[in-house]
Amino acid sequence: MVDIHLTEARLMQIRARGDNADTFAERLYDSLFEYHNCTRSSYELKLKALTANPEEYIQTYDSVIARIEQLKK
Repeated sequence: MVDIHLTEARLMQIRARGDNADTFAERLYDSLFEYHNCTRSSYELKLKALTANPEEYIQTYDSVIARIEQLKK
């Protein structure tokens, strides 16, 4: 999930410049899912299961935020 958030941040930067990020987004996500050996649909299923359990969801996102903060340093 960390990589998903970093990818979204990159796409927001591209859009902020006024560029169309749609084609680039598709390639980024395809590459990301390939790197993690999963598919978009398997990721979405895992995310759906995670959101069905609020405690696990919060714990996971706390970990994601902590990891992103570490990367900033």
